Amino acid sequence: MSILFISLLQLHQRLQPPLLLLIIVLLLCLLIYRVYNRVVSEHLLLVAGLGAQVTTKYHGGHKLVQFVPWSVLVDVIIAETISMQRVLFYIALLVKQDLPQYHEKHKMLPLFLSSWPRLPCLQVIYQSCQSVLLRRSSSAMKDNIRSPSCLSTNHVQENSQDSTIDSLGILSKFSNKEWR
Repeated sequence: MSILFISLLQLHQRLQPPLLLLIIVLLLCLLIYRVYNRVVSEHLLLVAGLGAQVTTKYHGGHKLVQFVPWSVLVDVIIAETISMQRVLFYIALLVKQDLPQYHEKHKMLPLFLSSWPRLPCLQVIYQSCQSVLLRRSSSAMKDNIRSPSCLSTNHVQENSQDSTIDSLGILSKFSNKEWR
């Protein structure tokens, strides 16, 4: 922060005051934008026979909701990416692409990229999603609608409890202090 202040003082000596004021206002706008668009929580709701809903809540109060229909949902996978000297794991939805201009048959939709949960947490989410997806293949002929499996990541979590899935397939409590 002090480096920024020193560089602003050096700019003040070289630039005219209106231009310096414009730079300060732009920096403040950028700071407000970053605070307003900071992710507070991410949720995944997977309903057998209906689809997957991904909800992202931001610090400013607005939400981004994405829905993937059950008919295009292929699988849930844990993928990895390499960033500098770290290997980061993330969970992704594989969806069908029926458009002829694409050479690939499946597209990946990464989840929880703002919270970056650790691998043990991702494994719990993966196993819960697979239990819902396996019900699709084992009893798809009986019913089209199943119970929801709801998963979420919250940055502000105070309890350290394990996740439990009841007989209906609903993930009741999921919180872990090791998300970050």
